[in-house]
Amino acid sequence: MYCSNCGTKIENGNFCPVCGQKTAGNTNNTFIPEQAKPAGKKNILLPLICIIAAAAVVLTAVGIHIWRGSGIKSAMNETTTFKFFEYDFSIPTVFSYDEGLSNEAYAVFQTDTDASKRIDFVYGGSGYSAGSAEPSDILDNLYDIYGIADAGVLNAEECSSVAGMYTICGRVLTTTDTGIWNVYACINDDSELFYFILMDDSDDYKELFEDMIYETEKSL
Repeated sequence: MYCSNCGTKIENGNFCPVCGQKTAGNTNNTFIPEQAKPAGKKNILLPLICIIAAAAVVLTAVGIHIWRGSGIKSAMNETTTFKFFEYDFSIPTVFSYDEGLSNEAYAVFQTDTDASKRIDFVYGGSGYSAGSAEPSDILDNLYDIYGIADAGVLNAEECSSVAGMYTICGRVLTTTDTGIWNVYACINDDSELFYFILMDDSDDYKELFEDMIYETEKSL
């Protein structure tokens, strides 16, 4: 038999030779060793929670971006027609004509929620012709028209024609809050120069503005 206290095997006698535990009357006592506890499992719950939380943050950010982009595109797809000199433009309804900032040669459109979301149409004058000046020089004229410090033309190149006009597109760095303008300069058959300016450098607005500007048609 085995000692009920320490588990030592007892060949003879009524006392454990190791711990002295009395064993009389326990002739059928069989020591059952305590089962070894399984090795403690690593706590995987906390890392799992962290992974799930991080994934949720990423998915939320992606969702917001997609929602924002789709919201902008949906709003920009609703348009109204605006006539500027002899050209018809489809202006997104989120932009309102700003009569206070506009005049006969200058049309300004702004959103109600953010003044930096702005589109300007500018008559640059006459006497221009395709190839008569470097693209960067044509965009550089904007600094004089706006009366702001010349911060530099970032890039300028010929691009797809707008309403059949010779067209230059590029980006102009300014000293205003908007910082960078996307600019399209167009010269028509009468040697007149027009500027179409997006004062917001976000990809969504730039893409939609390009779609709008290339749909411009000359009035019949």
